[in-house]
Amino acid sequence: MRQSLPFRLPKPSRWVLGATVAMAGLIALGWWRPDSWVKNLSQQLSHPEIPPVLFLSGTVTETRSNSPPGRRRGQFELYVREQDYYFLRCWRGDLTNQGKFSPLRFVAFTTPLFQGQISGWSTWEMNVHDFHGTRSRRWGRYGTKGGGSFNEGMTNFLSPGSRLWGTNGFAGAREEGQINQEWYGTETFKDVVRVRGYLFPRRIEFTRGENLKVFEVAHYEFRDEPTVDWFYQQRDSLFSKTRSNSTSATAVDPCQEQEPAAADPPPRDP
Repeated sequence: MRQSLPFRLPKPSRWVLGATVAMAGLIALGWWRPDSWVKNLSQQLSHPEIPPVLFLSGTVTETRSNSPPGRRRGQFELYVREQDYYFLRCWRGDLTNQGKFSPLRFVAFTTPLFQGQISGWSTWEMNVHDFHGTRSRRWGRYGTKGGGSFNEGMTNFLSPGSRLWGTNGFAGAREEGQINQEWYGTETFKDVVRVRGYLFPRRIEFTRGENLKVFEVAHYEFRDEPTVDWFYQQRDSLFSKTRSNSTSATAVDPCQEQEPAAADPPPRDP
């Protein structure tokens, strides 16, 4: 049975009521909701000095056209300390559990349908002054596999998000669609948001060779940590064996990979 209001609203009032209900529905669905990090970032940028570390996190989608072709999606965390120190980790799954036996692992090994419960991957990329290194590891039903590479002698190496810092401090993006390009990679800043005069891209597209990575940034934050020593510790932990096995500091091409001597544990968050 249809029910009606005990009084009849004037036509303009009904329009206002309808618009209010529609707006409430959009807000409930998350539309037009400001990014949660903007207010905090605005407060940090109001201080005379900006903390030296920019932290980003969100999701990453990688589309590969070679060795092997495919597409994968995961999470990422990025620490950029001014212009010379950079640490990026992308991953899906739990690397620390790859060697543990469990009933689920036994079921997943015998039933491919459950393989996604024990498989995963992780990649690392680092810049420490004139050192640049990448490392990857994936695991699943049949164990782990991975590799790494590095090169030295090149400062201000272009990595996803690294050019948000400039020689004179934090710079942010210059404009919507800004393109940073070197011979080995191209970066594009998209969907920028302005916070106290600085532009922060919510989408970073990075192409290296035939591979495309798309970073959807869900959070920005300035921090005092990690320290410079922390970046050197992560470099030594991830690449010490690769560096010691190389006869020349610049003998390894950054686009090639070397099989690591052992599977080092992933770096911990600072």
